[in-house]
Amino acid sequence: MSKRTKKVGAAGWMGPRYGIRIRRRYLEVEQSRLQSYACPKCSAVTVRRVGTGLFRCSRCETTFASEAYVFRPAPSIFRTEREESPSAESKG
Repeated sequence: MSKRTKKVGAAGWMGPRYGIRIRRRYLEVEQSRLQSYACPKCSAVTVRRVGTGLFRCSRCETTFASEAYVFRPAPSIFRTEREESPSAESKG
């Protein structure tokens, strides 16, 4: 049996409707929504989307807010211990 959704994969349920651009864009969003991401706190690839803009790490149980479908953490969410300690800054 041949593959019927070679070009658009999971968006094949749409059939010929809506146009190829929309179906490809939908496919990109769907793939990024279901993907696992690296946790900025524990570095494990266990961050999954739990709701619109909400992502949770199943290892350390930390919840993050990010974009609606793609996890992009803020660059300064977690700092290393060296950056946080005042003694590291006063040494010189």
